[in-house]
Amino acid sequence: MSTSAAHAAHASSAPIAACSGASSARTGARSSAATTTAGPARADSAAPPSASTCAVGVVGLGVMGSSLCLNIAEHASCRVAGFDLSSEKARDVVERARREGDLPFEAFTKLEPFVAALIPPRRIILLVPAGKPVDAALDALSPLLADGDTVVDMGNEWYQLTEARQARMAGLGVHYMGCGISGGESGARSGPCLMPSGSPAAWATVAPILRAIAARTADGPCVAYLGMGAAGNYVKMVHNGVEYGDMQLIGEAYHLMRTLGGLTNAQIGAVFDRWSQGPLASYLVEITAAILRTKDAAFTADGLPAGAAAAAGGGAEADRADLVDMIKDSCGSKGTGKWTVQEAAEQGVAAPTMSAALEARYLSSLLSERQRAVGRMPFRPASATVRIFSPMLAIARGFLAIACAWAPSTAALGARLIGWPLITAGPCLVDDLEQALYSAKLCSYAQGLALIQRAADAKGWDVDLAELARIWKGGCIIRAAMLDEIRAALRTRKALSDSILHGGVLRAHLDVRQAGWRRAIMRAIEHGVPAPALSSSLAFYDTLRQPRLPSAALIQAQRDFFGGHTYERVDRPGSFHTLWKL
Repeated sequence: MSTSAAHAAHASSAPIAACSGASSARTGARSSAATTTAGPARADSAAPPSASTCAVGVVGLGVMGSSLCLNIAEHASCRVAGFDLSSEKARDVVERARREGDLPFEAFTKLEPFVAALIPPRRIILLVPAGKPVDAALDALSPLLADGDTVVDMGNEWYQLTEARQARMAGLGVHYMGCGISGGESGARSGPCLMPSGSPAAWATVAPILRAIAARTADGPCVAYLGMGAAGNYVKMVHNGVEYGDMQLIGEAYHLMRTLGGLTNAQIGAVFDRWSQGPLASYLVEITAAILRTKDAAFTADGLPAGAAAAAGGGAEADRADLVDMIKDSCGSKGTGKWTVQEAAEQGVAAPTMSAALEARYLSSLLSERQRAVGRMPFRPASATVRIFSPMLAIARGFLAIACAWAPSTAALGARLIGWPLITAGPCLVDDLEQALYSAKLCSYAQGLALIQRAADAKGWDVDLAELARIWKGGCIIRAAMLDEIRAALRTRKALSDSILHGGVLRAHLDVRQAGWRRAIMRAIEHGVPAPALSSSLAFYDTLRQPRLPSAALIQAQRDFFGGHTYERVDRPGSFHTLWKL
């Protein structure tokens, strides 16, 4: 595609400079002052403006796209153009830009004036559904673009499709980047974690904008160039796999406290509140506490409509049902977790925590099957010790209550101790779950990082995992306090193939926590409470520590027996085959 005269005239103008002034002004807190360098928000969908005035364009004004437009307009000191086929969405964003400080934004519902409004070389961000909608957007945009323009896809796209599009657009002289974005709607507006990849030239073009809008921690903006190709999409895919594992681990801890411990949602919320102040501090732990405090606005705990109860003199906040109890127990997914598990299998990387989390979502969707199985597949406890009835055991229970009251980390259990099963009433229930959750969460990060490293080695990507741990500290869904120590372990490991679990500090964390981890899983097994992610994480940890795996030797012998697949020996090199006999 040849460069137009107008494009050439603007090629050395100041679009980057126009977007480089705001990033250094924000540290931990983000400024709420609107930039006014390019004028107020407006809707101008019919005709192009008299001159190209917008430094960046966003295609797709849904939840994420609209929020990102306003983030750029506020924090990158440049005017933003937004495009959507829906005139209603376009008007909504314009109105929102006015309400939020008359931000420099204009919306379009026709593609030609949208592209004409962009200062060359153009920078266009795509926030449309993955797959065919992206191809449709590129088909429509391509005739309007010129050499040196850059398109950044921020959707959750399969990385191989991004690679194909990079090759396609390179033939037109257009840079194409894949950029993972994490943080949801609020992150897109106030500061997401960004994971871009593509050509260095493309990165140089968009870096000032992305740095300006990203979340920030004490270590800088939560964006890092991850190298060539589709590394950004790949990393975001694995990020989502880690997210799946983390959510399932938290869900299992909640299930155990609710079912075995007999704790109320409010009490479990208090536990998560405490955890969010310590080593387990993370975004997902924090929002879990908030969820468990949330009451249903529609119904009371007795199942009555809140409005009717209020009219009858009831319906107070305390009388309302916990919202989490009103939510159908069937988990959805959008595919990135499945992609991660598939890619782990393709790369030959063990990812049992993510796999267990994905399978748990599939099992949760079997609502009718689970209901039918309740009567047909009854639980048979391994132990007859279920409740405390004898006087001596009642005394023991009293001592446990005193011990629980004296233990600050489990004081909330004391009030609920009477009548609990002995096996779950001990003061270590919540403590054990804290150790189990920390340990399994660490294993989940280790699996995800190992997958990224394996893929980077295979595909020639120069992904800095320590830098990745840094940017995951802010703005993203899997941000967590433990990422500081993970980053330190990544920076000091002796070989790229070394697991972060080999490092001294992280290894020590698992060593001191594994007893509680094991006790938590034993309780789940004894009482028939599913904990697939917690238990598979422990199996991962235990397998890594085995000097020899007899099971693996036996399986290889079986493979040779029925398939002639050969085996290697421990005492000499080479491949061997035995003529086995029954």
